[in-house]
Amino acid sequence: MLTRERFTFLYRQDEGRVDRATFWRAALPVLAMLGAMTAIWLAIMPQGGRDLTRDAFFDGKVAATYAYLLAFTLAALIGSAMLYFLAAKRLRDAGRPSWLAGLPFLALFGDGAFIGRPRADGAIGPGALFAADVAAIAAVVWAVIDMGLRKSRQEISS
Repeated sequence: MLTRERFTFLYRQDEGRVDRATFWRAALPVLAMLGAMTAIWLAIMPQGGRDLTRDAFFDGKVAATYAYLLAFTLAALIGSAMLYFLAAKRLRDAGRPSWLAGLPFLALFGDGAFIGRPRADGAIGPGALFAADVAAIAAVVWAVIDMGLRKSRQEISS
């Protein structure tokens, strides 16, 4: 059972250490929620601009879509903060600097900023988009390997 003190320790403080099993048990619910919300956004996100000469100025479906985007963005920021605190503990347990826990989130949010590329009329080249995608994928792969699969110092010394 997740008590208030345990929740605060795992998701709201960067002090302390957690082992691999605790890391996965605490990270999977947050990742599942963010994954489900991402899948919903990918299903409902607009595919292009609206032509206001043909479409109504106010469209309830568009308003609901962007209301969901606001809720999704807030959930992504809160979930990222929760995962950052968890990752900082995991990195400290593995003997690495805890500030590295922010790199995957920085790469993912930076890559997400490029999603507006089709509407930028060529201001962002395909090379920059590809580089951002590669950096985000590399950061996530590194995080999974280093935080989720690598043994902690206690496991290595045993």
